[in-house]
Formats: sequence, structure tokens, C-alpha cells
Amino acid sequence: MTSGEGKAVVGTERARTVQLGEEPLRESARGPILMVLGGLALLTGIAVLIAVGLNRLLAPIVLPDQLAADGTWLIRVEGKPTLFGAIEVVGTAYDKPSGSARGPHVIGTCDSTAQFQERFGNLRMEADGAYAGRDRIMARPIPQR
Repeated sequence: MTSGEGKAVVGTERARTVQLGEEPLRESARGPILMVLGGLALLTGIAVLIAVGLNRLLAPIVLPDQLAADGTWLIRVEGKPTLFGAIEVVGTAYDKPSGSARGPHVIGTCDSTAQFQERFGNLRMEADGAYAGRDRIMARPIPQR
């Protein structure tokens, strides 16, 4: 081995080593990229939690269909929560023999889910419409011929 070859080996070894307190360029570029990716993952997680929470809070409350005594028409009542805590009540009436429908129409508002279920959960179905107490909330649909 000549002295020139020995120096070449030492020079190669020296090029591969890192001085104390120094970082290789490739590793130092990872830090900011990982921080940005971590921040994006955090923001995505927060957005998903907000979306799931709003979906649960604003999901419609659907009551079972209520059929008239003669079985010819029914009403479907749905409560749609608003951002301010009230429940907007929407009703649709269906004439079974003809397939015609009346609605959907906003038929009232309630302050709570309990009030909504109490008031609209058991409607009195008569020949001309559906009643909640003394109030007619929905007229019977007109059959289409």
C-alpha cells in the first residue's frame, strides 16, 4: 500500500463522518416537514370531531309514521334541530290509495326534544287532518285521480 492510497481511504472515511454539533442536510430538512404534517393531521382531526359533533347535534328526529284510523292516509313528522337549540317541526302527509302527498311543510317549532315528542308523537288523526291537541297541524292530502 502506498502512502497515496492510505490518504485516500482516510479522506473517504472523513467525508462520511459528521462533526459534533452538525446535522446532515437530509435529516435537518425532516424536522419542519414533520411539524407541518403533524399540524395538518391535528387540524384534520379537529375538523372531523367538529363535523361528527355537529352531525349528532343537528341530526333529524324522525317519529314513526302515524296512520289514520281508516288506513287511507298517514303523516310523517320530523324534527330538525337548529343551531340555537330549537326544533323545527316538518310534516308530510301521504294519501295511500293515490300516492299523492302534501308537504313537506313546517308545522311548528319546539324548545326541546321532549316537548317535540310529547306534542307530535301521538297525533289525533281525523277525516280532514291531523291534530295536536286542538290545533290542526296538517290537512289531509287531496287524492289525485
